[in-house]
Amino acid sequence: MEGSAAGYKDKGNVAFKAGSMAEAAKLYAKAEKLDRSDPVYPSNLSAALYEMGDYLGSMNAILRSWRLLRSRSDSKPDLILRLSIRLAKALCNGFRSGAISQGVLEEHVTDTKDVEETALEQPSTSSNAAASEEVVRVWKDWRQMEPDIAGHDVAAHRSLSKFSHFSIYTKTMDPTLEFYSIGQDDVMSILEGWGPHDRYPLKLSDLSSDRLSNLAFFFGGVGDARHIHGSLIGLHHAFQKLNKPKRSKLHVHMTLLDIHPAMLARDLCIFMLVNELMECTDSTAQTEIRATLMYTFAGVVMPRYCLERLKQVVRDLRSRLSEAPPRLPPWIYVVKDSIPGILTILDYWALPINKTTTGILEAHDYVVPGESSAELLSAPGMGSTFKDMVTNKSEGQRAVISSFLNNMPDKELMNAPFLPRNVTAAEARKFVKDHHEKLVDVMMDGFEDQSKKLTGEQKWYKRTKVFFPPSELRKRHAGFDEAFRLAKAGSKQSQAAKKKLTNHIKNDWEVNITLFDNDFTENTAWCPTGYPSLDMDPFGPIEMFHLFNKRLQLDAKATQGENDARTFQTSSTFFGAVAEAIKALTRHITLEFLVGGITEELAKMTLKVDHTRPDSFPRLYTRMWLSNVQDYTHGVMNMTAFIVPSLRCEAESAAATNCLLNTGSWNGDEEFCYTYTLLTFADLPRYLGCKVICKEAVMAVLSLGSQPLPRPLSELASREELTTWLTRVLLYTVVPGKSKPAPYKIRLPHNLAAFVGLLIHLHRVGFPAHWLSEFLKGILSGGIATDLVPYRDFYPIPLADAHRRVSRRRLRLDPWLVELETLLATVQAGLPFPITLPTQATPLPPLEDIVLFEAEAEPPVIARPPWAYTSPFDPVINLLFFRGPASRAASLVSSIPAIFEGRADPAPGSMFVLTSLESVDWRATIRWRMSRVRVERMRREEWYMIAYRVDIYEPSTGPVPISRWTYIGDGNDA
Repeated sequence: MEGSAAGYKDKGNVAFKAGSMAEAAKLYAKAEKLDRSDPVYPSNLSAALYEMGDYLGSMNAILRSWRLLRSRSDSKPDLILRLSIRLAKALCNGFRSGAISQGVLEEHVTDTKDVEETALEQPSTSSNAAASEEVVRVWKDWRQMEPDIAGHDVAAHRSLSKFSHFSIYTKTMDPTLEFYSIGQDDVMSILEGWGPHDRYPLKLSDLSSDRLSNLAFFFGGVGDARHIHGSLIGLHHAFQKLNKPKRSKLHVHMTLLDIHPAMLARDLCIFMLVNELMECTDSTAQTEIRATLMYTFAGVVMPRYCLERLKQVVRDLRSRLSEAPPRLPPWIYVVKDSIPGILTILDYWALPINKTTTGILEAHDYVVPGESSAELLSAPGMGSTFKDMVTNKSEGQRAVISSFLNNMPDKELMNAPFLPRNVTAAEARKFVKDHHEKLVDVMMDGFEDQSKKLTGEQKWYKRTKVFFPPSELRKRHAGFDEAFRLAKAGSKQSQAAKKKLTNHIKNDWEVNITLFDNDFTENTAWCPTGYPSLDMDPFGPIEMFHLFNKRLQLDAKATQGENDARTFQTSSTFFGAVAEAIKALTRHITLEFLVGGITEELAKMTLKVDHTRPDSFPRLYTRMWLSNVQDYTHGVMNMTAFIVPSLRCEAESAAATNCLLNTGSWNGDEEFCYTYTLLTFADLPRYLGCKVICKEAVMAVLSLGSQPLPRPLSELASREELTTWLTRVLLYTVVPGKSKPAPYKIRLPHNLAAFVGLLIHLHRVGFPAHWLSEFLKGILSGGIATDLVPYRDFYPIPLADAHRRVSRRRLRLDPWLVELETLLATVQAGLPFPITLPTQATPLPPLEDIVLFEAEAEPPVIARPPWAYTSPFDPVINLLFFRGPASRAASLVSSIPAIFEGRADPAPGSMFVLTSLESVDWRATIRWRMSRVRVERMRREEWYMIAYRVDIYEPSTGPVPISRWTYIGDGNDA
């Protein structure tokens, strides 16, 4: 039988039972090739292809088997039923997933109808009763789907566009955006990688002309735009090394995105100051502009003449943005939807903002680096592994210095100060090799000495809290030179001189208006003094500039003679290089300014509903720098499912992020990954389809790359593994853990809308549509039996959690089914897999029935404000809907975990939870989406709504009766 059709079939059966579907398909195909008369062989092949997600191949094999079967005298009713059931399922999954086109369906309409009708005519017996019932059900599913075929593409786009309006994050009680205007990162050029210690070079000279003409970089959470400035300088250096034909082809698009319009307004002002610097020819005016750039970017206060120059830029920019189209330099583009928010901030800055120099300097403490390190390391909540990493940082520094010495270019090495003059490259290398450890020791000592010794400017700043002006402008500041000399020497001033200096700063210096916004810093609940938190090292950004200048050898071009104004010289060199870069690259760059959240705006680009962006703008990117936004948006999970898909599939493409919000919380990088994804780094490609480039997430960067999708099924998790993981993700989403207080706060805000989005992404990765469809069907039944249990302790989630099990029990998911109904009704036409409802389930409402409702927030019954025990900026707000009386609210909220675990009371249908909300403001209103028909039914039953915190299961508002809910409308234009 070896080598016969029957032999290949038997081997195929063994492979099939072992789950090796690709191998089974190969063996069944060989069997069919050897014997084309037996319908069993293509039938077996169709089963293997179906399990692999090859629905078109399965359909074709089914029809081959059917044609053989109908020509035989022995009807084989059981085989007919199996083929018919499989065909209906293949049609449903193939159509939804896009594997089977409308043309193919039309081509085979007669055969498919024949298979359906013949199966339905088969007599039902005790042995095939279940199959007879299933064949009716699956063909009903297909016939209900069939009318959607002709208009599917339009309906799918509309459906996904509507779905994109659901927030994938749980809301905070207070929608105020926190505003912190000065960043903390080393300046980077995105062509080099992610900073001085995380190189990932993109060599322009190696790229084709086509790719050079279409480079796109995305900066999410762009903040103070230091990386844009650094990338422009780096791009200019690379541009100068290109040959003339390649230079002519180069075009680079940079998207600068931030959720806070004030950040982009600030960045625009700085770029307009750089634009003035490019155009200015007067020496004194140039120095004023350079000083204004320094004080605006890093200062707390500035001389009045600098503020006047900054305010003129604010007024000019406001005028330019008010025109249609905006009158901007050719290299700047502000997206139309972003302009109103930016104008609001510019209007605020253009007027007196009622902040005093005295007030802001009292609110500002100069934090000298290193003074609080020991205190930080001994703080409660600090991860033990993180302590070790910090303690051992000197070893990391040694490694960096060692690598630097070993990799210095010949020219730099031969001119190094520790080598004799006129040595050859070979001699220099030998010297470094022979004295390597000693050289590292000397350089380490140099670093330590620098960290312990304050410069003259730092001593000056401790006394005055202002940056020392450049020499050309110092005559406007009487007494500054003498005061600086005394500060530098550590000598005291006379009381009269001190008073004169203080009065000059108080009367002739002004606040840096760009440190304030019209919302967060004007809200006395968050900024009681009217001033933001300014406990910081103001020299931090300047030191970052200095290191970048040195790395790119910009210091050699700097003007000399400003030893006492090193801050100005460093800033001037940096922004001067930015101006040079823009002047040389004006025709080769576009800087796009876009206000919004990262995932929200990328979703618009993917769906091509970013209507106010030109069609020519990129929707996929070469590289993406996300700053530490992922600290706030569910970390690695959010990045893999919702951001990496916007990368181009090119070898150099990557998205990267760093960790700043909660660095001390983690006991290593694997725990970081597991907390956000419930996976290890090794498993990310198998489940989420991305490439892990750098996984030093806690102390350096996390960098992920794209891969061609879909991946081969053999590279992905098994169906059992996927089901277990998805179940865990779902449970941890609806009953989450809780965060420690800052600075150990870990945010996991993904909600059920994110979970549905994850299912869509998993199909893109390569998981078969029917795996996802059948998993979802189990959820929609209202409960699941599992031995998994949610993690309800404090984050981070330890790696041992992956093995945590309890006795198998049935969990209640009915409180979350109404939200799933809303989400699935919205996205149904755009899903890449069919929604198969349980037999007795109510059909999903039509898309048009999902609308927006609003209710005024009712103050909580408890006698304390909602932020008294936890932060109002924690994304932990869910809504509970329940049938009255209102007095049940608090007990129902506290009972949600027990209800989830199977408690029978309250009965299914008498309460439900929403995790994805339109908006929440405890001082005003709450908005959510729901079926209009459902709400009308609830109105007759006197329902209530209450907001609660899902971390501690306490109400955040009082209950609001349905009589006070208002229908708002569709809520979007999609």
